[in-house]
Amino acid sequence: FVAGDPGPDGISGVTAVPINQLYVHHLSGSVILGQGTEGIRQSAPDAEFPEPYGLLSGEEGDLMIFHIIDLRNVTDWLDCIECRCRDGNGTYLDVSTTNEFGVTTTGGVDCCTNCTTATGPTIDYRMRYNVSYFDIEEDEPVTNVLMLTADISPAVGKNIEFDVPQFQDIPESQIKPDNPVIQRLERVGPFNTLFKHDFFGKDYHGPETVRILRCVGHLHVAAVGMWLEDMTTGQTICAGIGQYGTDPEEDKGFLNAITVDTFEVPKEIPADRLVRLVTEYDATILHTGVMGMWFLFASSEEEVTKEEAALTVDVCILPSCDYDVLPTEDSLTIEEKECVDELPNSPICKFGNVCDCEDFVNAPESTGCNGVYTSAMGEVKINSVCNLYCGCPPPESSGCEDTLASTPSCTFGGLCECEDFVNAPESTGCGGKYSSDFGDIMINDVCPSYCGACPDDSTVQTEAILKQIEDKLGETCHFATSECQFLLSNLYTCSILFENDQSAASPSVRQQDSGFDQIKTVVRDNGRRLALEYAKLGRGSIHVGQEEQEITACTPEEEDADGSLRLPDDENLDDEDDSAGETLPLSFVFMLLISTAFSQLV
Repeated sequence: FVAGDPGPDGISGVTAVPINQLYVHHLSGSVILGQGTEGIRQSAPDAEFPEPYGLLSGEEGDLMIFHIIDLRNVTDWLDCIECRCRDGNGTYLDVSTTNEFGVTTTGGVDCCTNCTTATGPTIDYRMRYNVSYFDIEEDEPVTNVLMLTADISPAVGKNIEFDVPQFQDIPESQIKPDNPVIQRLERVGPFNTLFKHDFFGKDYHGPETVRILRCVGHLHVAAVGMWLEDMTTGQTICAGIGQYGTDPEEDKGFLNAITVDTFEVPKEIPADRLVRLVTEYDATILHTGVMGMWFLFASSEEEVTKEEAALTVDVCILPSCDYDVLPTEDSLTIEEKECVDELPNSPICKFGNVCDCEDFVNAPESTGCNGVYTSAMGEVKINSVCNLYCGCPPPESSGCEDTLASTPSCTFGGLCECEDFVNAPESTGCGGKYSSDFGDIMINDVCPSYCGACPDDSTVQTEAILKQIEDKLGETCHFATSECQFLLSNLYTCSILFENDQSAASPSVRQQDSGFDQIKTVVRDNGRRLALEYAKLGRGSIHVGQEEQEITACTPEEEDADGSLRLPDDENLDDEDDSAGETLPLSFVFMLLISTAFSQLV
């Protein structure tokens, strides 16, 4: 971060802000790696990857989170940056207390408050960063890089943040054998269990052999270091050692860097290899709200060409509808909603650090099972996140009510109106899903009344068909591959033909799949919408306001001389169906919305 007025060159006229004036607790974003103060003025965490590896852009979040603390006129800077909880008189506590979420702690993000007494002068700060990128060249594909994350805090039953007790209070299991004033935490397990995709997103589903390109750690003040160890060979895979400032005017006592391991030749381990995560903190005094995270960058083993890196897939009309890639009745799985506790995977846990249903349900702010939890951020229905803990009670009502306002999407994400939720760039609309870093939400589950989707047997079947279609598209259309283009174009083509009743399945197909009529109805009503939505790759916000894509026949031979679309002759049509060969005006077929293709950058 810099202060001052930048000159015409964008470099002169500004000076770096001292860490002991403006403390970066953490940043969260994808254009540049988040981290905290240990990552500022450092180039290693965001250095270029060796060829042919690269992080493909287009999937960055729509926002960045800045947690920055003003330390001007602050004497107790350590208590401040560790967000130590205070009593009613404003005195920092060195004993545990219960925060608004019902979690017992001595500090952390929930206790962060303004520490400075300064009321002026006002200072304008700017964030300065560099991004290195290049266009993918013809015949020079790039191997996409995955970001994987692991967290040490579950070793003490926490999520993201944890405390370091003063050494005499450290449990015996956490004492480093050769140094009793060091807290040493360990987590042991298979690599593909401990590490998640992106920022603690989906379970690992990458290659069977993990090829690690870079290891970046995130720690707080008092950290000695962190390690990732191979339990089979005993070797250290990655090490992040804390470094501290010595300049009283800038950064004395502050963590200002963590060593970064980058491998020109990727370090390989099996995905199921047993590994150990280790962090060590100096426990000479109490430290609160600290962290210990690994950000690993590994090869996806997925080569992406210039054409496949487009942000929009070109959808076109195929000569015929391929029924074989559509859902079949036998392939549909209609399951009752599983009774599980969603609290550990919810924003309440990720951001509020409330991850245990017993604490959540029995907090003073909670009315218990079947009730609500009330905080300054709104109300959350207890059973919506702790259903298993509460004994899997049946739904309160069989009616059709929109429940979005009582979900974490509203409480923590600020999306409380179904109209906004359904029409957001991240949403595929009614009957579809809303996708975010925290997973997918089925639209009709939280907005059934708005979407006219009050549940009945037919609705359940329809949702199962839609889910199978969207799951397949989501798995296939990460890049603009030929397989993705075929699936989208086929879905679009089938939708048109079904609408004109020109693709009724043959009698043999109908006998084998008695549910084909409903599948056909779902594809007819939703196929074009889904094809166009999933043709927009990356974040939905990238495509807002872009020009329409014109949908044409995949090959010129499929158009008649007058410009109308020649629908395919279907040898499998029922005898009574005499519509084969009928033409449909293009002006009717092509009233569509889709974004134009953009070149993807790396």
